Order: sequence, then structure tokens, then C-alpha cells
Amino acid sequence: MLLFRLDKGKRLCQRRSKNKIPASWQHIHEEFNATNHRNSRSIEIILPFFSKTGKEGLSFVNRVLKIDYNMKKLLTVIVLCAAVNMAIGQRTSYLEAGFMFGLTNYSGDVAESSIELSETKLGYGAYLRYHVNPWFSTKAHIYTGAISGDDANAKDKILRQRGFRFSTSLVELGAVGEWNILGQNRFSRTGIHQFFITPYIFAGMGVTFANAEAEYYTAPDKLDDYVTDPSEFNVNRREKFLLVPMGVGLRADIFDRLVIGLEGSFRPVFSDKLDGISTNANPDSGDWYYFVGTTVSFILSNPKRR
Repeated sequence: MLLFRLDKGKRLCQRRSKNKIPASWQHIHEEFNATNHRNSRSIEIILPFFSKTGKEGLSFVNRVLKIDYNMKKLLTVIVLCAAVNMAIGQRTSYLEAGFMFGLTNYSGDVAESSIELSETKLGYGAYLRYHVNPWFSTKAHIYTGAISGDDANAKDKILRQRGFRFSTSLVELGAVGEWNILGQNRFSRTGIHQFFITPYIFAGMGVTFANAEAEYYTAPDKLDDYVTDPSEFNVNRREKFLLVPMGVGLRADIFDRLVIGLEGSFRPVFSDKLDGISTNANPDSGDWYYFVGTTVSFILSNPKRR
């Protein structure tokens, strides 16, 4: 069988066969010549060809294959795919700003247990969150609050005799990455807002600016047993510390522009001086504080309206 272009087929057949081109072939060739002026696409045909017997020659056209995958169509597909990807990105990425109101607590040198509930303080903050896609978002935040501790809350008699207490005001700046576990879209394919609740986890880095003041009310006869470095007490210390905010949250997408949620986190601090006390207690153990609260945020850039 011989594969060739239709516009050159007649000449090739004449060179390879002594038989005349049948009327059926001539009719197809003339029809192609008329069509070729309107469409430049290549058409390839497969013809049965008997080179030596020549009794029937070229008697009919066996099959016509139209090839549609040319460069022009390929470029069209690429452009369409790029447009779809851009549209998806616009529909799933958006910006929101919000506030957090909650409680803070502490664990460190002046806390008998991990958390002393009686020393819980108020805290609040603001944040800006950018949703990259339904699964991942980033958040920059500023939180402020206070922590405190007092040996008078301890059940251990030795700690009560020690008589240490402190209070620290905090201002935290940080950035975290968030993974939305369920990866929900805010809008359906028809552009209708969808209510949903999704849990998320987060972790990041930050810095906290602390203003700590510690004091002791140890009995004079016990002073030498507990106070080894008096310079740590009765001094207002302003310091900054690196920390790693991490935690979990629950987010409820209520309305087109309103989102509420719950968030709980703990913040290991790369220092033992968050409470202002180190040498006089346990200098080998770092301090932590916690933040738990409610979040309320508003959508600033709505993918539905892009």
C-alpha cells in the first residue's frame, strides 16, 4: 500500500503504475483541488496498490484520515488551559482580616503545674490572612496580653515558702502557615457561597516583646535558701524573645463576608526569662505561654466578584 498526499497522488501513481487512474479516483482528486483553496489542512490517504499485476490498478480509495492535531489547535488548547488555571486561582485565593479575643496563660518557673487557671489573663489581637488555595493559607498577626504567676497558688509547701511572683505584659508579632484539613471552596461552580466548617493546624515563627517584673516576699529567715541572685527582682525588664507559635483551630464560613472561629495555641519561647526569673529558679527550663480565643474576620477580596 502507498501513503501519499492527495495533491501529489496522481503524479506518484502514474510513475508506479501503467494503469490509468480510475474515474472514481479522478473524481476525488478534482473534488480535493476545489476544496484545497478553502482549507490548507493536510489530508492523507491510504490506497491499495498492486505494482506488478496491474490488472485493477488503483481502483478505489480505501480510507481518508483527517489529521486535526496541528500547531494552531495545540496553541489554542494551551491558551485555554492557562485561562482556566488563572480563573481557578482567582476563585480560590483571597484575603481576610480579623480580630482575636481570648485568654492567656503561662507555664514556667513560677507555676507548680503546666497551667495555673487562677492566673489566666485577657488577651486580644489582629491578623491578616491570605488564602493561597482551599488547603493552604498564611497569616501575619499581632497579639497582646499579659501573664502572671505566684507561688502562693502552689500546693507544695516548699514553693509557698519560696514566695516568688511576677507579671509580664506581652506584644507578639508573628507569621504562620495554616493547613486547612478539609480543603473546602467558599463558592460553588455557579458562584453561590457555601457554608462550611473546617479544622486547621498551623505553625510559624515570631518575636515577643516582654516587659517583666518579678519580686519575692520570702520570709527573712528563708531568704538565703531561695534568693541566690537578688538582681532579678524588683526590676522592670524589657526584652524580646524568639518563639514558635503553633496550634489548632476551627473555622466556620458563615456568610459571604463573615467568618468566625475558635483557636488554641501554645508558644514555646527560646528563653527562661519570660517571667523575669531564671537563676533563682530553674535556668535549664524554658518558659511557655498559651493563647486561646475566638476569631472574627471579614473577607476583603471576594473571589466571587473577581
